[in-house]
Amino acid sequence: MSRFDRIGVLGAGAWGTALANIAARAGRCVKLWGRDPACVAAMTQRRENPRLPGVRLDDRVAATAALDEVAETDAILLVVPAQALRSVATAVATVVTESTPVIAAAKGIERGTRRFMTEVIGECIPRAIPAILSGPSFALDVAHGLPTAVTLAAHDDAVASALAHALGSSTFRPYHSADVRGVEIGGAAKNVLAIAAGIVAGRGLGASAAAALTTRGFAELVRFGRAHGARPETLTGLSGLGDLILTCSTAQSRNFSLGLALGEGSAIDAACARGTLAEGVFTAAVLVAMAADRGVDMPIATAVAGVLDGTLSIDAKGEPWTGVRNHIAKKNLRAMKKGEHAFFYHTGDEKQVVGIVEVIRESYPDPTDPTGIFVAVDVKAVAPFPRPVTLASIKADKRLADMVLARNPRLSVQPVTATEWKIVCQMGDVKDA
Repeated sequence: MSRFDRIGVLGAGAWGTALANIAARAGRCVKLWGRDPACVAAMTQRRENPRLPGVRLDDRVAATAALDEVAETDAILLVVPAQALRSVATAVATVVTESTPVIAAAKGIERGTRRFMTEVIGECIPRAIPAILSGPSFALDVAHGLPTAVTLAAHDDAVASALAHALGSSTFRPYHSADVRGVEIGGAAKNVLAIAAGIVAGRGLGASAAAALTTRGFAELVRFGRAHGARPETLTGLSGLGDLILTCSTAQSRNFSLGLALGEGSAIDAACARGTLAEGVFTAAVLVAMAADRGVDMPIATAVAGVLDGTLSIDAKGEPWTGVRNHIAKKNLRAMKKGEHAFFYHTGDEKQVVGIVEVIRESYPDPTDPTGIFVAVDVKAVAPFPRPVTLASIKADKRLADMVLARNPRLSVQPVTATEWKIVCQMGDVKDA
């Protein structure tokens, strides 16, 4: 017998109903709570949820509009949108018993507080054991019993394992994990990146562009995850790479569908209406802000946030250069003073110093950055290098072993010592201007 034989499901949408059926198929007795008593009554009578047409509600599932009935269970699945999770968790907090696992099934980050879903549960229901369920899964596939694998994480791996066992069946396989934050990050970030994938599809940019977008998007997800302590195996697993692949590849995804509408020319409001409950709409700006706080470069997510808030047009010709948009570059740009000289770099097939410039305007908000996070400086040419100095030549010169450009070739904006300046100028056949 499982220690979690009675399962409560808060949220009678498509995903909540699918998970209620999953728990029932695993042999559990399930209470499914819906906010609207009339809808609950209709579900009870017809044994079907209109949001999942053609899917019969399992006999072990009892629909209810009473929160206290759901609380009388061994574990609770909280299946409501990320931005509504706090209000529902607060409403049920007084009737949840001590040490009851409360599993968030939403993929997002709360706006305003920047809290992950398990953090919201911990704040609202301190007596509960927060957990998260995430991974590549569509409600309709799960409801129809198609093979699905997800990740269920709790800080106590034994609890996660027991919950995974209680919900698992021949067609629904939860893998357990103790990396709660990694699972949450995968679910939240992939929604934003899926909007970008939809835009690519809507613009008809082709399969090659879609593959590039997904791959570079995954790199952003990994950078963000590492900055927040996520485990690498989680980010490359079901709740990270797996969920990203699914969500970035089909219009079944609400976030992809929203991006598709934007790419096809729909206005923001119309596209949001088409992509009902696309969590990425609410997560994008929060994700970008949190990334900036930790110096994480996320140009794709930043572009999505700009499109959603109307500061970046999909139809804009060309692409803003984002090569120096990182935390260190931002700090170095702000330190540059009017009248100072700096090396000017060219980034193409190989990075190279091509000349010297003078700062004529100190740092100001980067006009190509919709988030307002990054800065720019204005410069004028002072002296070109007759012989451009390549990155390879800099790395080959032992005297420049400590030069930032040699150690971090991705970072174009950087301080240069007097000795480094003199050596590079000599290599470029120019006198210090």
